[in-house]
Amino acid sequence: MDENFVTAAGDGLVEIITENLLLEQVHVDCVDQTGFTALMRAAQYNQLQVIKLLLTSSCNFNKQNKEGWTALMWAAFRGNSDIVGKLFNYLLTRVLTYSLTHLLTYSSLTHSITDELLLSRLCDLNVQGKDGATALMWAAGCGHKKVVESLLANSSCDLNIQDNDGQTALIWASSNG
Repeated sequence: MDENFVTAAGDGLVEIITENLLLEQVHVDCVDQTGFTALMRAAQYNQLQVIKLLLTSSCNFNKQNKEGWTALMWAAFRGNSDIVGKLFNYLLTRVLTYSLTHLLTYSSLTHSITDELLLSRLCDLNVQGKDGATALMWAAGCGHKKVVESLLANSSCDLNIQDNDGQTALIWASSNG
């Protein structure tokens, strides 16, 4: 069942994804044999409608497959700025919802610190795959300018991270021209 769910996400089969989630036949973060979640597979194959649906089901944004890739890495690699934007909007909505609740309940002194901690837990832009590459490196190396700009707009995106060969996102970008 898990394998079929993940495959359906990659194929853009919104009806099957909806049915499985509504009937609770699978967990939203179930994986196939390669460790892909439905969110990763949907990002890999640019299935924006499936991604929207999965995000409303509170999937784990930071989950990594067997090679260490996340959904954000796949979106960056594919150069799909719409999906990267949707993933960021989802995170922003979760942070804002949390922030509003927090502001109404606790002191504003700890508010910004807590928001930063929450954002870092929701989305680690600096997650590295087994090869040491980040989403920024893949986007830069593949020449996806809009995705690079989206990633760099987030202050937590670290330009100095090196992959296993000692290369940074800037080197990846320069090798692309």
